[in-house]
Amino acid sequence: MKKKYIILTLVLLTVLIAISVDAFDLPIIERNKCVGCEDCIQSCPVDAITIVSGKAVIDNKTCINCGKCYRACTYNSIRTPHE
Repeated sequence: MKKKYIILTLVLLTVLIAISVDAFDLPIIERNKCVGCEDCIQSCPVDAITIVSGKAVIDNKTCINCGKCYRACTYNSIRTPHE
């Protein structure tokens, strides 16, 4: 019985680590560069991007980190956290 709890705990920890690592890889919008052109919105397959006060905003809960917004942004205002 104790072995089951250890295995379950390890599985849950692995899942939590995987989720938190993915969250760190999500795109970041540099608001000072964003002009609100909406190119990123048109490229997003899951509609995770909206315009708020003239600037793009990414819903990190909806974003699947496909990278299409990075490539679509004419003004290079979307980047990965590693850049």
